[in-house]
Amino acid sequence: MKGTLGVLCAICGITLAALAADKPFPRGTMVVLPVDDKNLSTEPCWSDPNIIGVCLRTAWKVAEPSQGQFNWKQFDNGVAQAQAHNKFVVLSITTIFPPSWVTAVVKTWKNSLGETCPYPWDANLQSYWNALVQAMGQRYDSQSCVHGIDMWAGGTGAPGDGTGIDCFFAPTSADCTALDQIAGGGPNSGNVLWTGACQALCTMYVKAFPTTACFLHPGRNYYNLDPQSMDDIASWWLAGRSNANSLFNNEFDVGLPHLSKSLGYIPWPHTSLKMASINNGMFQIRYAIGTPKMNGQTLAEVFQNVQNVIAVQIYPSDPATDPGEKTIINFNHSVGL
Repeated sequence: MKGTLGVLCAICGITLAALAADKPFPRGTMVVLPVDDKNLSTEPCWSDPNIIGVCLRTAWKVAEPSQGQFNWKQFDNGVAQAQAHNKFVVLSITTIFPPSWVTAVVKTWKNSLGETCPYPWDANLQSYWNALVQAMGQRYDSQSCVHGIDMWAGGTGAPGDGTGIDCFFAPTSADCTALDQIAGGGPNSGNVLWTGACQALCTMYVKAFPTTACFLHPGRNYYNLDPQSMDDIASWWLAGRSNANSLFNNEFDVGLPHLSKSLGYIPWPHTSLKMASINNGMFQIRYAIGTPKMNGQTLAEVFQNVQNVIAVQIYPSDPATDPGEKTIINFNHSVGL
């Protein structure tokens, strides 16, 4: 198999509007394309009947090179391909590559793992990001083939992630101390600062995409209160719009999901929430199937790890040439396709 196969399976007084999502959640076999894919129109996924959907990704610096001047070429082309080939899409914009006009105004956070993103609580940043998200929603929420949005909710992304969708931010105690100093309110004040920013960003997506499912990606946002801090945010998010909000994880490997000895059940990664309680979640596998990093697991074995726990979406990189094609077809059938 080429590339990586993936399975997609009120703290600060902010509340989410109880808006209904009219469109279905992403479901079935999907391909994750590279950020700003230069070969978008010729990708084999478009002609493969067993690929039900495609994840389209772009960077902020590409989507808005100048303030208020939006470049939707990557998404427009992908949506057109999806419509032509009867597939759905999930959209994602990474913030770890911000345009220069943003970094000229907004400070950049860098954690102890070397991961960075603009300060998510900065008023200018939130104004800039809200303008982008609202413009994105005006253009794509009404598109029937757009079934999901992977949100940037204030994270740097995990090491090696490359998307910035993960809610990683302060993954060590030293990072928490540095964040507390920025917040200026003593121990754990940094958690309050980051949580408020996260919720504000999530609320922007809800307003921009009233009919489209949106996904939050839990991570180590504040190590000193891990996983309670992320539990609070994820629970708030899931409760706000229960028929349109869910969780995403792009680190599925041999160690995830797994039974927690301390909890006695399988938790959603980076939380203590029961995985079985999360509806319409998404997973993306971190390493190629069958490799040592996946402990030699076959495609069928990986699917089985999550199939009986949650309704999932599958992201292979090149299923048309993969010996697991039959397994992919069976999985599509298992989720009602």
